[in-house]
Amino acid sequence: TVIDGGGISSVIYISLSSTQSDTTLIRGFKIQNGGGASQNGGGLFLENNLLLSLKYVSVVNNNSGGIYFSGIGALTINSSSISYNLNAAGITQMATSASSILKIYNSDIKYNNGPHGGGIRSQGFTDLLVESCNLIGNISTAWDNQGGGGIYIYGYPGSQNIINNTLFKSNQSSTTGGGITAIYSGGSPLAELTLNNVDFIQNVQKQGALYISNPAGPIELTNINFIENISSEKGGGIYITSLSIMDIIFNKINVHLNSSDIGSGVYISSPNHPCNIENISFSQNIGGSVLEFSSYDHNHTINHTTFSNNLNTSYAVSATGSSTISNSNFINNGKSVNNILSPNYITATNNYWGHSTGPYHPSQNP
Repeated sequence: TVIDGGGISSVIYISLSSTQSDTTLIRGFKIQNGGGASQNGGGLFLENNLLLSLKYVSVVNNNSGGIYFSGIGALTINSSSISYNLNAAGITQMATSASSILKIYNSDIKYNNGPHGGGIRSQGFTDLLVESCNLIGNISTAWDNQGGGGIYIYGYPGSQNIINNTLFKSNQSSTTGGGITAIYSGGSPLAELTLNNVDFIQNVQKQGALYISNPAGPIELTNINFIENISSEKGGGIYITSLSIMDIIFNKINVHLNSSDIGSGVYISSPNHPCNIENISFSQNIGGSVLEFSSYDHNHTINHTTFSNNLNTSYAVSATGSSTISNSNFINNGKSVNNILSPNYITATNNYWGHSTGPYHPSQNP
């Protein structure tokens, strides 16, 4: 069944004055050609006290975005397709005064085009769960650092964002985060970001296929692949910037064949707040450095990390004085470590440098 908006306004408009006691189900419809006078939600405009589930729904070719969901409530999207929607994200979740929940399962979010978030925009006191989805070919046209070709998150205190078993491929951002841009406003309780079994492949942006700014709470990245992403400025795979203490867990991260002039694999800017890098494999990345910290950073720790075959780089690691590198492998790289803030020393012990005799030196260890 096709519901066609005729390009006049939102195809489906729901605004409730009181809280629902039961969940409304919309199932099996194709919702298309909405927009017109609507500023948001050309396909579906949903607000206030909502309990709604969309299943086997196609939201396609709408202007002013596909789905707009705001206010208190919960929206679940399952086994659906959100695609080719323009001028706003495919799905927008907005909750600036009270909490809302958006859950997306087993769905394709493709070729949508919007300023802040091409595929999904989640902003405010929001809980977002994305499970077993494909975000492909979405574009953010942002003019600031709030891009997010696949997903744009602006998290208020207490927001929880969880993304599992999901693919971000060939998304684009004119600024940050071809795959994901996640920006946090701080405050208490702390916001959280968890990614598990996520692939970032061939996303294009200025900074970071995954871009994280001012993480206020714990961030956990597990079983993540960054492959063939391209950043024109910094951070081919990951870009993290923070003015406060960071709590980030890296576990089984693969950073392969990404490119950027600065930090082709990862770029981190966290003035005077140390970051712990561990359990990451960097291979065949292309750019001026593979892992780079800003010149204002101090006392970072790199542990149980491998740099291999990054031959088109100036340095595998470009770090500041007083940082520590240990229990890591440097194999067949152009150069290994650059201290960009001498006279402080980088401590680099108990590492493998590609040969049993230790790191290369033209006279002492040729």
